[in-house]
Amino acid sequence: MLGAYVRTSLHIFIETLMSVLILSLLFLLLCAISRKSPASILRSTVCIAFFLTIAAWGQSFQQFSPSNQGFKTGFGPVDIIAGDFNDDGKLDFITVDSQGVGITVYLNQGGAIFPNGGSTSWLGGQGPIAAVVGDFDNDGRLDVAIADHGNFNSQTQQFEGSGVSILFGNGDGTFKPAIFVPITGGQPVGITATDYNGDNFTDLAVTSAGSNDITILQNNGGTAFAIAKRFIPVPGLALGPITSADFDQDGRIDLAFVTQQGMQGDFSFADDALYIAHNQGNGNYIVNKIMAINHPGPINAVALNYHKYPDLLVSRAFPVTGQPHGVLALTNNQAGGFTPQVIPIVDNASSGTKAYAFDVDGDGILDVLTSFSGEGTTGGNFFNAAVALGKADGTYGPFQLYGGPNHGVAVGNFNGDGRNSFVGINSASEGFFVFLNTGPNSNCAAFSITVSFALCAPADPDTTSPVRFIASPTMPNGVDHIEVWDNGTKIDQIYGSHIFKSYTFTSGRHTVALVAGEQTRGIFETLNTTLQITEPGSGCPPSSVANTVVICEPTEGSTVPSPVHVTASATGQFAIVHMRIYIDNNAVFDTDASTLDTLLPMGSGQHNMVVVAWDSHGNAFVASRNFTASGSSGGFCGLPATDQTINICSPTAGSTVNSPVAVSARARWNCCGAVTHMRVYISLGR
Repeated sequence: MLGAYVRTSLHIFIETLMSVLILSLLFLLLCAISRKSPASILRSTVCIAFFLTIAAWGQSFQQFSPSNQGFKTGFGPVDIIAGDFNDDGKLDFITVDSQGVGITVYLNQGGAIFPNGGSTSWLGGQGPIAAVVGDFDNDGRLDVAIADHGNFNSQTQQFEGSGVSILFGNGDGTFKPAIFVPITGGQPVGITATDYNGDNFTDLAVTSAGSNDITILQNNGGTAFAIAKRFIPVPGLALGPITSADFDQDGRIDLAFVTQQGMQGDFSFADDALYIAHNQGNGNYIVNKIMAINHPGPINAVALNYHKYPDLLVSRAFPVTGQPHGVLALTNNQAGGFTPQVIPIVDNASSGTKAYAFDVDGDGILDVLTSFSGEGTTGGNFFNAAVALGKADGTYGPFQLYGGPNHGVAVGNFNGDGRNSFVGINSASEGFFVFLNTGPNSNCAAFSITVSFALCAPADPDTTSPVRFIASPTMPNGVDHIEVWDNGTKIDQIYGSHIFKSYTFTSGRHTVALVAGEQTRGIFETLNTTLQITEPGSGCPPSSVANTVVICEPTEGSTVPSPVHVTASATGQFAIVHMRIYIDNNAVFDTDASTLDTLLPMGSGQHNMVVVAWDSHGNAFVASRNFTASGSSGGFCGLPATDQTINICSPTAGSTVNSPVAVSARARWNCCGAVTHMRVYISLGR
């Protein structure tokens, strides 16, 4: 079982060793040219930069760590999809098994621990090749639809068992017997979920290489599917994989697909291209050719940046001489076209699988994940999952390789730590491989796979503008887009299931709603948060004297209403990297800026405030104020000093209080995750 993984790991080890040897030779050459000893060169700026580059190169390959390596899958896995198939809030996955003619379900035991071999459900057709997951009957449970390519019968010279198998979930990880919808002469190669007729039931679109057509399977009220339409989008050309999204933002779900004439024996690849079929809303589509792509493979609608229009990732099925090999990242130009960018993989790689876009390193920039296989230059095959980290300028770094998977990856928060990890499959060794994200930053991946909203920022509702929102909603059919509303007015909409974006607000109180939309079923989930926006801290000018903290509000000895408006600034000989407010010896507010401007609720009476600033060398500077707060906001409760802790400030333990009882508490999750909900339980006295 571990053979493919060991061979791949050895391949990567040899490549790494060769790279280190080459870098060492370059270093010795630098020493010879400069006629200095290695010790003196190490003290030079050139060599320091050189070794920093090596260190950065090595560090970039530490984002994921292997776990559960080489466990058994079904026979001939060709696809993998993540989802919560037993409704326990933990992310599971299924594999589509081409030789076993079924799907195998792997239920998460907690902490990304999966069984060595799962439970199998059988299909109605033959030769399964691709699948899509969704809630087809709107009962809140995940269902699965599988494109069955069919198997060739040499006696009849026909493909048998071509069509679509639909399995309705029971909500416990099992499925009802498959419903099979035959597609005569089809030989399906791709399947995607769509809403063909706008009735908020998930329909299916299937591409077929045998009949060169697209079949629309209409969902009849969640109980059955029937063929509603078959049409040939590009006469004479064999169709390949398909995906769906509202690419032109007209409110109707379109289809994007590729042609794969090169795989039918015409190895010139001249007719291979990307097309979009625009949904007209009347049962018809208008097909536009977007661009030629030599030997395209799987296609996926994704968000490559935080804008309204869906983008695309297209994997190359095989390398083409003279063409860059890898994943094509296609950014929607919002005018009917796409801007391509190649993320290269090693030249001898082939059989690229579906690619995904997720933020894996927590920097707010979306990264690309896929898998592939290839023939090694020294013999044997290699199998790799590949991760390309996105950059701020819209480009991508080189793919980081993780040995083992070759036929698909599934991405998500498998162990509940707020990070996106992945599981990959190997069709040759028939095993699965779990890679856990061990990076230092959370990327706000959803903690539950049921309908939920993970809100990681803003951490404090009392803040200054602009405000950065970091959130990840989840819904059974997947989140199609996120809307941002301010005081009842829609201010933005982005495609995808993750938001990492800043917005400008005027001073005052704002009710901000994040609305997650599931377009195939017309379902929406809303998260409301209230912000109190104050003017930026530039209202408190910094001192011209270094190593000084200036407190502008409140003034010394003043009486001010609660919540108390606090503004301060700091100046240092070195850069100011952090500021903190203490009220009556309780730490209550932190910022990584050189100014602060916030509102702090506190009880009536006299208070002592201390503001501390730290510079980049660890030096601390302090200023203090004594003032009186008037009015009452229920009393001030300090932020806990440790993560995942709640401070209950009133009533105190064992105290006797009058009813109604004033309850004051404050919670802390961690440094960069917001607490979005608190609940008070009262037990009846005996």
